[in-house]
Amino acid sequence: MRIRLPRYSWVLRGASALLVGTLFLALSASAAWAWPNCRSDPRATAAYGRDPRSCWALGFRGDTRVGSSWGGSAGDANVVGTVKTNEGRVEPGTGQELDVAITGPSTVVVDAVVVGGDDRYNTYRNPRFLPPTLEPDQHYIAPVNDNFTVPPISYWFTCYHIGPGTALPEVPQALDVPAAAGVIFAAWWLVQRRRRKESAAA
Repeated sequence: MRIRLPRYSWVLRGASALLVGTLFLALSASAAWAWPNCRSDPRATAAYGRDPRSCWALGFRGDTRVGSSWGGSAGDANVVGTVKTNEGRVEPGTGQELDVAITGPSTVVVDAVVVGGDDRYNTYRNPRFLPPTLEPDQHYIAPVNDNFTVPPISYWFTCYHIGPGTALPEVPQALDVPAAAGVIFAAWWLVQRRRRKESAAA
């Protein structure tokens, strides 16, 4: 049995769609007004919500992660991050900034920098604004807060890889292999690679 709709049901549907669209635009406008991204760092992508605390979450599965979960300075043999008073173009003198320096070989490349503060974070992924292309001071910051000021850094981390020219292959961070095991893995990988070449030549 076919159900017949009222004669002017298309008018009701059109009015409903118009109402929903108007509400959506109003909510979007209010959200954009409440989100102070216009005064954040234009070099970065600002976001709310769950923080990406790993390079894996950013898509860099083979990268090495260096950072601080409490917002202090930290580093390893290749990359060092220094946290200090914000001196950049965005609200200088308020909050804190992060500056990242490569202290290892020239083949070290930083793929991403994440800086969090309050309940939001900035992600820097453009190579133009990352080492080695851009050297310190880069003035990386967390997004401005509800008071339109740069907040203190609550956490930060970098993701980097070592480019071609190194003696040993990188061990993906996800494997979480200790240093001694990493050397064994690298030696095994080189032996297997040599065997494959010999087999192909034969």
